[in-house]
Amino acid sequence: MLQKVNLTFAPSTITVVLGPNGCGKTTMIKSIMGMVIPDDGDILLNGQSVLGSSEYRREISYLPQHADFPANLKVSELVSMMSDLRSDADLRNEMVEYFSLDDFWHKPIRALSGGMLQKVNLVLAFMHKDQYLILDEPTAGLDPLTLQKLKILIKKRQQNGTSVILTTHIMSFAEEIADRMVYLWNGRVFYEGTVSSLKQRLEASSLEQAMAALMHEKMDLLKYDDEEQGARLVRLKVD
Repeated sequence: MLQKVNLTFAPSTITVVLGPNGCGKTTMIKSIMGMVIPDDGDILLNGQSVLGSSEYRREISYLPQHADFPANLKVSELVSMMSDLRSDADLRNEMVEYFSLDDFWHKPIRALSGGMLQKVNLVLAFMHKDQYLILDEPTAGLDPLTLQKLKILIKKRQQNGTSVILTTHIMSFAEEIADRMVYLWNGRVFYEGTVSSLKQRLEASSLEQAMAALMHEKMDLLKYDDEEQGARLVRLKVD
């Protein structure tokens, strides 16, 4: 459950949302996607409320934490089916090659390992040129090479003007890729700002050490806000 969450996500920025299991990361993302309706508050896109609307989701590429596809479908059939749902899957072939799915193209979903299935999910998320990209645990099950390729791809999308929101449990990945980070604790915003600012305030040499310090000290719900907020683009507000 989210409580008194008030966040603004700036344009062309990579925001990493961190926190322990059950803290509200996926709930927040599902709220933005319209899969969970908040009891109170609002969700704004370009200053307009999206509650009760679905059309805005055409502007968002989304990778869910758990994707449940028909096990008998072949990879080629699944990708083609998802491409047919929208007419702008312009990067499909490029992403299939980028994530090395050629050798698995005609295999059924049930024959894929967890890492290979995650590659399929990434292809589905990145085959559109959307302005917003929301990735819930995109690093799950990935080998080091694919993880590096994902990092490069996310940075490239950001440089082309895409706003990225993602969750991950890999602190080194978060530290390297994040422009800003949000730390949730028990459904509340515990920290919002830059990684470097958090490390400096906690005298930590790495984000992993900073996260351990936050959890170990069990500080009250402190919220450090950087002065550089950037232009408001997407605002999630649940009071």
